[in-house]
Amino acid sequence: MPSCLKRLITVYKYSIFCSLCLFDFVIIFTLMTDALAERVAVLEAKLEEVCVERDLYKAKFERAEEENARLREIIKQFQRHRFGSRSERYIDPDMPIQGDLFAEVFSEEELEPANEKEANDNVISIAAHKRRKKNSKLPTNLPHREEIIEVKDKVCGCGATKTVIRYIISKRIHQIPERFEIVVEKREVVVCPRGCKGSMEAAPNPPRILPKAQVTEEFLANIIVSKLHDRQPLYHLEQKFKNRFGFEISRNKLARWFIDTSKALQPLLIL
Repeated sequence: MPSCLKRLITVYKYSIFCSLCLFDFVIIFTLMTDALAERVAVLEAKLEEVCVERDLYKAKFERAEEENARLREIIKQFQRHRFGSRSERYIDPDMPIQGDLFAEVFSEEELEPANEKEANDNVISIAAHKRRKKNSKLPTNLPHREEIIEVKDKVCGCGATKTVIRYIISKRIHQIPERFEIVVEKREVVVCPRGCKGSMEAAPNPPRILPKAQVTEEFLANIIVSKLHDRQPLYHLEQKFKNRFGFEISRNKLARWFIDTSKALQPLLIL
């Protein structure tokens, strides 16, 4: 076989091989392109979801910031109202130093006549009147107790004993601090000394508003008056009994006595 024919056959085979390889490459490239397109579509969908979710959280964050700022302003107003000075003048904490707004518009010479006129307008004439004398008399409805302060040395220089001719009287209001005590009730139990049958007898128990409570009616009245008239909470009374007088009664027990006493006194309201 001639050499040129062999070369032609070799070239033909190589061209066929290259064509097959190119065809396979085109198929593989097409498959890879489709896969990448699907992957890109999936990623774009996820990116769009992430963007929507980001915008949602961003809007929530902005609303939370606005609500937080509003609540902070409300708290500042409450603090200023509760702990601030009672004045209509308010100094902004963001601008504590604020100049006169009209300093550049009006000069001091221009403001002086207006100030003098305003000062004259503020003068108010008050008619003459008589002042009432303060009443220094002590109340007469309180009980009176006399205390005689004796002179220590009643012996005169001549040796005679001095006699009382009068008193220098001065009156003062005195307070007797409240005092708590334990009342020990002893009911008599009597019996016939001759041993008669059935002669033993005990004194009747006096009627009580709350028979099972270990307090007197005066103590219950003190609780009611302190709670309703003096406006003292029950926990104040609890601390008062503990710190001043050295005995403890819980506020729950005081409340129960208060309610039970009100129920027992209910018929008095119906009258």
